[in-house]
Amino acid sequence: MKTLKKYTVSMPDCALPYLINNDTQGLSGNDISMIEKALRPYYLEAGALHGVIDFNCNMEEGYFTWHPFCGLACTCVDFDILIFEL
Repeated sequence: MKTLKKYTVSMPDCALPYLINNDTQGLSGNDISMIEKALRPYYLEAGALHGVIDFNCNMEEGYFTWHPFCGLACTCVDFDILIFEL
C-alpha cells in the first residue's frame, strides 16, 4: 500500500494501549473522547483521500511536553499517523 500522508505527533503514552490494541483500561470516557476528537481531522482527511488510517509508535524513550497531541502536559512518545491508499 502506498502512503499518502504521514503526520508525527506527540502522543501521550497513556493513550497508546487504546490506539494500538483498543485497550481502554486506565482511561476514562472523557480521555477516550478527547483522543477521538483529536484524531477526527485525520479520519476525515483519510476519507477525503479515499484512504485508510494506521498508527505507528516510534518505540523510543518518552519525553515530557507541555503541548501534547491531546490533553494536558504529560509524558509523550513520537507517534505516526499514516494515511494509506485503499
